[in-house]
This record gives sequence, C-alpha cells and structure tokens, in this order.
Amino acid sequence: MAANVPLIQARPLAYAASAKALSLALLAALFARQGDFRLRGTTFLSESGIDGRGRAEEIASSFWFRSAPYDGQFYLDIASRGYRTFERRERGIPRGNYAFFPLLPALVRVLGLHGAYAAIHLATIASACLIWRVSEDAGVPPFSAMLLFLLFPSAAFCDVLYTEALFVALTLSAYLFAARARVAPTAAIGTLIGLCRPQGVLAVALISGAWLEAGGFRKRGWPLSALACLSPVLGLASFASLLAFDVGDPLGFVTIQEDWGRDFSVLSLLSGPFGVFGPFSPPVDRASFFLFLATLPVIWSRLPRSMAVYSTLLFLVPAVTGSTMSFGRFCFASFPSFMALALVTRGRSLALLSCLSLFVTFRVLLAEGLIAWKFVG
Repeated sequence: MAANVPLIQARPLAYAASAKALSLALLAALFARQGDFRLRGTTFLSESGIDGRGRAEEIASSFWFRSAPYDGQFYLDIASRGYRTFERRERGIPRGNYAFFPLLPALVRVLGLHGAYAAIHLATIASACLIWRVSEDAGVPPFSAMLLFLLFPSAAFCDVLYTEALFVALTLSAYLFAARARVAPTAAIGTLIGLCRPQGVLAVALISGAWLEAGGFRKRGWPLSALACLSPVLGLASFASLLAFDVGDPLGFVTIQEDWGRDFSVLSLLSGPFGVFGPFSPPVDRASFFLFLATLPVIWSRLPRSMAVYSTLLFLVPAVTGSTMSFGRFCFASFPSFMALALVTRGRSLALLSCLSLFVTFRVLLAEGLIAWKFVG
C-alpha cells in the first residue's frame, strides 16, 4: 500500500459528496410528493411500548421522523429510554428493543437527531472514498467500485436512520489500519464495529486477515495483535454486559431474534437459503442473494483472502438464522462484492451501464418505499 497517499482523496470526496447531495434531494422530493400521506396500520414506539395512534400525525408530517422507519424507531426509543422490555405488545411486535446495538442510539443521544443524521451522511461519503482507496490498492477500477456501491439499491438505507453507512465506514477504516498494522486505531475502530450491529463480530476475520497479510503479528507481537484483531469481540462483550444490567439477559440480542422468525440451529443452516424463495423475502433480497453469491468466486480468485473470508461469512449469516429477510441490506456491508463487480465489468462499458441502470431503478423504488414506511428489506 502506498503510505504517502491519503486515505480520503479530493476527487472521490467530490464525487461522493455530489452523489450524497443528489440522494438526499431525491428523498426530500419523494417526501414532498407524499405531502398528504397519512400513516395507517403502522405501529410506533411510545412510553408504554407500542402505540399505533399517538405519533402518527407527527411522523407523517416530519421529514426527519419519516426518515426513521422500522429499525429507526427502535434506535430512537433506545436513545430516549434505554434498553427495555415493552409493557404491552401487538401481534408481530418484538418483546423489547434490545435486538438493536447501541452505537447509533448513542450518537442520537449525544449529537441529537439531526447530528446523528449528519454522522450517517458523512459516513456514507467516507465509505465511498475508502472503497476508492481500497480498490486502488487492490488494482480494481476505483470509480466503478465506488459507483456500484453508491448506487446499489440497499444504499438507500444510508439516507435514513439505519446503521448501514456507519458499519461500512467503520469496517473499511479498520481494514485499512489493520493493513498498516496500526494497533490503536484498529482496536478503537474494531470496538465500535462490535457496538454497531450483530455482524460486527465477523469483522474479526477481516481485521485478522489484513493484520496477518501485513505481517502485523511479527511487527507488533502477539498481545497487541490480539487486542487489535479481537477488538470487535470487545465491543460485543460490552453490549452484552449492558443488556445483562438493563434487561437481565446478556444474550438477549440473540434470543429476541425469534420474534422475527429467526433461530440458530443446524436445521436453519440447511433450510435457510431456501427462504429467498419464500413469501417474506422482498424482490431486492431475492436478487441480492444471487448477485452476492455470484461475486464470491471472483472475490476468492482476485482479491485478498481477508476480504474473501469476510464476504463469505457475511453471505452465510442469513442462512444460519434460517431467514433471508433483509439479505440485500445485510450483504451491502460486503464491500469486496462491489470491487468484484468492478473487476467483472472492467472494459465492458455496456455491462457496467446496464448494471448501474438496474441499481438506480431499484434504489429509487427502495427510497420511495422507505420514506413511505413500507417494508422493503
């Protein structure tokens, strides 16, 4: 890796910032077009737990609250009330809010709602710039990889109160610092990854692989190397300790997955992949299943092993849970998949433009669904 090249360069920064501005303009236009929209049949979090009436008008009329659908409501609830079980539940509603990890609620609590949105948008821009940097290091067309990432349908979740942008920015940062065998930033960022979302623990494979490829164990010694490589586990353990104190169950974030129809068993591992054909798998998730599956051979043959192992684990996790719901969103964190697509379409302008056109079409549809509080993955 070229040590004298900054991680974030001016040209990709300008491209990414322009793309983010256009994306937010699209979301605002979709919100304005739904000016007379009224939320019906949707549940919201309230003081006692779930209430389908109290905040409907407020949410329908506010761009910021409308930009916090589904998971976003739980993050807001955690930020204001902490982790808790609900006093009362409606059908199909989880028993509490502790399936969701604490990093984003902490940002809402510290920075306020607008500050948290700003952090998400800056993280999206940073992610695009870091994908450019990683692609350059790997001999991948950087502009194509960045465009494929920014225009992928699930990138619409980077404009709302979800953790996708934060998670990708953190994993890319940790990878780049691990590839330079930098202990302190790798350990600090890795801990934040473990506090961001359940898949954060999988970053151990990415960080450890990059650390090994950089000769980090020889340069820094085993104790410091272990601290850096296992830092996502430290973040996860911190979250488990918090849940033990707040709800009395350190593994509550695992057991509550049953409320979404997910479980962890050998039977789920065998039957889970077939869920992509089930009625609860949105079309984007079905298409994403095959798209990300097709990129794995390219990643294994042409990109570093650390990326290959990480991307494979990200792909397999939905199978372990027995559900492929939100598959496209979960695998969006697999940045090597976009690098693989850039490699496949190198020198094939028509293929790249066709791919980007399909991405843009579905991205607009997902953005429209999100701002309308429809389940899109």
